[in-house]
Amino acid sequence: MSRDIKFRVWDTKFLKFSFPEEMDSLIGGYISNPRACRANPKTKPIAAFVLQDLNGRYKLQQFTGLKDKNGKEIYEGDILEGNSIYVCEFSALRKSAGFRMRSLKTGKYYNLYFSFLEIVGNIFENKQLLTEKPELLQ
Repeated sequence: MSRDIKFRVWDTKFLKFSFPEEMDSLIGGYISNPRACRANPKTKPIAAFVLQDLNGRYKLQQFTGLKDKNGKEIYEGDILEGNSIYVCEFSALRKSAGFRMRSLKTGKYYNLYFSFLEIVGNIFENKQLLTEKPELLQ
């Protein structure tokens, strides 16, 4: 099974997301071929981009390969709602690593059960959602 390797980038200066198609102009030519951002094995512009972002302006987030119940792509940092509120995070455990959802109620990690989850925001644009729905956090 294979999946698309895609990224989005949060720009802490302009407070907005950019995607590979927009990144070349966003970062002033660091990436000469924005289509190569999709992890072309011959060129690794994302790696070069991250190395050149020495001041930490950009926050890189990867696509999980999954979609929520509405068909929207789930990325790292997305806030998901189901029977509770979760944040999609990358976690590395003793025997495995991958994308998981962390419950804001318990702090525990769970596998992404995307079929019942809905993206309601992300950690950059919707920080208030992390505490806005107390009924789901109790």
